[in-house]
Amino acid sequence: MTLRLKSQPSRSRKSKTFAKPVVSRVEFGGPAFQKSWPVKELQLSNPEIAALQRLLEAKGYPMGTIDGRIGKGTRKAVQAVQKGFGMVPDGHPSPAVLARLRAG
Repeated sequence: MTLRLKSQPSRSRKSKTFAKPVVSRVEFGGPAFQKSWPVKELQLSNPEIAALQRLLEAKGYPMGTIDGRIGKGTRKAVQAVQKGFGMVPDGHPSPAVLARLRAG
């Protein structure tokens, strides 16, 4: 099986940067991905993310602007709070993290 990245049309720069590591894993027998994408876990809506950010700020986890978007600061604050709760500190703002923050 031979994959040729250059002969395949590309829609954007991002697709090229994503495709290269995937192609090299297939062609050269590279290591598998560490874990799969969290498909079963529900995603937070923008208002829920804003509520999570307000709770993080109120509990002393500064993360920047409360804008309902997940940025670097939000991820770092979520990771810190996950460590405090004894959860896996992956920085993923999940409904479980929001529920734990609401519970106190």
